[in-house]
Amino acid sequence: MLMHILYESIRKLVGDIDVAKKLTKRQTNALRRHSRHHTKKHMKFMRAQMRKGKTFTQAHKAAMKKVGR
Repeated sequence: MLMHILYESIRKLVGDIDVAKKLTKRQTNALRRHSRHHTKKHMKFMRAQMRKGKTFTQAHKAAMKKVGR
């Protein structure tokens, strides 16, 4: 109960807090296969985007645009 009140108070001050989601086994496998063709920087960016809720394709397009191959 106390944690909930504390969380709500912080949320009002800071705004919605982005909670990083874990990747599914399917996403992890897809990223592992994908990593053969791309740099560590590209993969790190994609993982971060997918944890925020983007799909594999959305994360890939954003990574290509921002950090390249």
